Amino acid sequence: MEEENPGVRYLALRDILELPAEDSELIAAREKAHQEGPIAAILEAMHTDGYWVKPGPDYLPKYSSTFWSIILLGQLGADIDLDPRIHLACQYLMEHAFNVAGQFSSNGPPSGTADCLQGNLCAAFLDLGYVDPRLDTAFE
Repeated sequence: MEEENPGVRYLALRDILELPAEDSELIAAREKAHQEGPIAAILEAMHTDGYWVKPGPDYLPKYSSTFWSIILLGQLGADIDLDPRIHLACQYLMEHAFNVAGQFSSNGPPSGTADCLQGNLCAAFLDLGYVDPRLDTAFE
């Protein structure tokens, strides 16, 4: 709950204390979590085109590629409404890793799909607040 760790503070207020979304303390903590700490660091590392590390649908390097950065942002409580880069990153992934059958591919072709990756990305898009009609197919 300490101010020095804004990301943990925000998640504790949201998930443990279950403050309502309109609570002023929660709103301030969420905003600070986007300006300092892990959320800010991940967004700072993003390329201006919307990807991390290297362009295209690439799963690697693990924990810092576009796939992993979006998953981490979702788990850290990032919100698409607080930073336009989050929307850009989600769009980038949809354009470069999503195929018409509804799977996310870690390397381009449909054979590059994995159930755990699919689930993690779908959860991340929900957590981030990203809306795209193509996601309906991903959830099916």
